[in-house]
Amino acid sequence: MKPTDNQTTVVRTGRGLSVSGTRISLYQIMDYLKAEWHPSDKDPVWMKIQSGKAKLAMR
Repeated sequence: MKPTDNQTTVVRTGRGLSVSGTRISLYQIMDYLKAEWHPSDKDPVWMKIQSGKAKLAMR
């Protein structure tokens, strides 16, 4: 998944920065990364977002 000029991966919401189209905040992603989570791990929270969006948000 490549970002384009009209595609936003991360958006600013009242709850902070989030992955577009979800209620998953970048703080949640950071918590998972600190816990050594890997994108191939199965987790209900991460099943809600496309793996491409998760990878772009982690950049």
